[in-house]
Amino acid sequence: MSNTVFIYTDGTTSESNHTILTKSSYTNPITKYLKSVIVGTSCSSLGQDCFRDMHLISITIPNSVTSLGTNCFYQSTNLTSITIPDSVTFLGEHCFRGCTKLTSIVITNFLANISNSCFQGCSSLTSILIPNTVKSLGNNCFTDCTSLSSIIYANPSGITSAGVTPFLNTPSMKVNFFLTPLVPSTPSGVYTTSLYTSGTTFNYISISFMNLYLFYL
Repeated sequence: MSNTVFIYTDGTTSESNHTILTKSSYTNPITKYLKSVIVGTSCSSLGQDCFRDMHLISITIPNSVTSLGTNCFYQSTNLTSITIPDSVTFLGEHCFRGCTKLTSIVITNFLANISNSCFQGCSSLTSILIPNTVKSLGNNCFTDCTSLSSIIYANPSGITSAGVTPFLNTPSMKVNFFLTPLVPSTPSGVYTTSLYTSGTTFNYISISFMNLYLFYL
């Protein structure tokens, strides 16, 4: 199994064989900012606050990792993209909150829940594909994602619960949950609500026990 390698902006590196990575797994004095991370196969989890408030630009996560803890990348404001491997089945609350430069993310196909405020404030995120394994959306999970224009979900009826205002303040939203091809069922009409997106016009469709809102380009 390989160690995790931490690369700093001054060109130096450090390594860790920790199974659960935390801030104590690497050094980060004021003059040595963390730039990128290659997570080793010895690691099974990125712990709480692991990369919170870091200057991290990129990270590679192997299939040995099964969870990303609460606040894991909270306000890692230089992170632009990330791929979450299929081994990850848990994303902690506020996991990517405030990652303002994050433009793209690939979500694991085995994730069951998008936790509270998981992507809140990711203001550069433009689109996201939610796999059909996801059953619930947490409170404010995409709130303040002001550039988010589309969320693609291939199986809307698979959602069994949704928290409070998961899409609050997403003014760029034009496409929400849909199948391809999809024809809205009766009753359909034009409604507005502040529950999911403020002041947005949308068509309505009732799926399963909850109401989902379908946005069209």
